[in-house]
Amino acid sequence: MPPIDAVNEPIYFIEVQFQPNPDFYWQFLGEICLYLNQQQPLQDWLAVAIFPDRQTDVAKLSVFQQELINSGRIVRIYLNQFNDRSSVEFKMLNLITCPQSEAVAVVNQIRSGTRAEVILDFIETILVYKFPKLSREEIEAMFTLDDLRQTRVFQEIQQESLQRGLQQGLQQGRREEGLKLLLRQISRKFGALPPDRSAQISALPLDRLEELGESLLDFTTIDDLYTWLDRAENS
Repeated sequence: MPPIDAVNEPIYFIEVQFQPNPDFYWQFLGEICLYLNQQQPLQDWLAVAIFPDRQTDVAKLSVFQQELINSGRIVRIYLNQFNDRSSVEFKMLNLITCPQSEAVAVVNQIRSGTRAEVILDFIETILVYKFPKLSREEIEAMFTLDDLRQTRVFQEIQQESLQRGLQQGLQQGRREEGLKLLLRQISRKFGALPPDRSAQISALPLDRLEELGESLLDFTTIDDLYTWLDRAENS
């Protein structure tokens, strides 16, 4: 969904339903209303319900639900009615609904039809939220292509993975291993450090290394790191 202040872009609520559920629309609308009440966005919104076929859809609708569908506020998609199954749109829907074992193959099919950055970001977002029980390493293994590795979500996953490895190394007493990982993480984020700054980090006690590892994700420029190091040295 777009940022709440992006008033020119609508909010899309997408729900995939592959099992018959007579309460589906009430539950879907309840989640939408909860979000709208909490966030109070200024922009318009649209709900998209995806079913494998018309038979899986709710058979008997209330007057209110039917009005929302008639107005276009709720859009229903039946996958078995797609005529052009080679289209990027259909393949994106297939990615949302396919099992984990087929995800990589579907991603490659989508990539063969487009290389647009917005599509790549959307692919990655789908995979991250579609498989929440996968470890970060398992998710990372699905992104074997260079263009996917440049997308925003993957970089965040990689950053969190490094952060977790750093914390585990420090907590288990392997100070040198944790220090090497921290320096490598800093180098990936800001480039090579001057020797005096690397020495400054290497001299930090264990508790300070842990603090730096936690603070690093919040740094946006190299000056943030230098300011933190100078404060740590003077405290």
